[in-house]
Amino acid sequence: AYILTQTILFSPAEELESAHKPDIANVYNWLVFDMEDDISMRYSTYMHITGVENWRRFRSPEDNGREMMEIYLLDFQDGHVPIAATALQNWYLDNESDTLVIGLNKNTKPLSLFHTTIVDGFDFYRELVKSDAFVTGITSRLVDFFFTSAAIEQKASIVDKIVYSKPERWEDILLQLVFSREYLLHADRQKSLEELFYSLVKKMPYKHYYKTFRNLTWVLDDANQSSMRYKLGRIERTPLDTLSFAYYYQFVYESLTYTSADCDYLDNYSEYDSEGWLPAFTDERHFTLVENAPEQSMISFINYLFLTLIQRYPYQQEMDIFLDAMLEDDRTQYNGS
Repeated sequence: AYILTQTILFSPAEELESAHKPDIANVYNWLVFDMEDDISMRYSTYMHITGVENWRRFRSPEDNGREMMEIYLLDFQDGHVPIAATALQNWYLDNESDTLVIGLNKNTKPLSLFHTTIVDGFDFYRELVKSDAFVTGITSRLVDFFFTSAAIEQKASIVDKIVYSKPERWEDILLQLVFSREYLLHADRQKSLEELFYSLVKKMPYKHYYKTFRNLTWVLDDANQSSMRYKLGRIERTPLDTLSFAYYYQFVYESLTYTSADCDYLDNYSEYDSEGWLPAFTDERHFTLVENAPEQSMISFINYLFLTLIQRYPYQQEMDIFLDAMLEDDRTQYNGS
């Protein structure tokens, strides 16, 4: 559910004046409820796009109709927009209260769209999610999100495999993507800040304090990775421009890897010094401590750090940098500085 709300499919678009904080909770919570109840992704989408949260993002019949077809069906034909707008002619967002209103002046003439006949807005949304292009469209959007740097041909192949499996629920697509060989072994991507944060604090282990997640939210904003904020979702899952990456790096370095919790405040969640990795993270049971052999001990410790935090052994150049910092020049004694 969290992944879906980061994409163009379900972003609550909190950055818009017409969207509000409760919209974030509503969109996310209903996706969670739908997944828990094994609701089909077609019905889940239908309930979302007929709701006020969707209309606070795309606020006119023309805009909403166009965006729904482009987002969910990859239908970019301009000729279809007037037809959709006519079906939605009695739907609008009240400017004063940001509330969806469905008026009485609905269309009554049959319209041809999605290879069938529709009349009003409910017909439009229903036939949209029933369309054969729906599964291909949403799968393509999710493949773009997970495989940001993959070649067009590779993305098309992944989409075809998933569509061929005839998915019915969101999990049927997401699990195939997340646990695919292509994603786990061959995807060239940078982890989002949330992904890195949650994995690191679990591995360390890490002690939070009461403002940890507020601070994470602020850094996500600074790093242009805001959660559920953008009208079209996260266009770049992990922006790597200089300023965005600087905030990303600063948070990981200062708040996660560099900061250790003060043992005097471990039970006090309101104290800033209580935040950080716990002493158990560097406990001797995690590596081989060889008496009177500092270099051998440090090699074991550095290997442990790398394997725990980034799931690989250090390259020789990296190992030398750490050893030079932690040991005296002849590597027979620990560096006391």
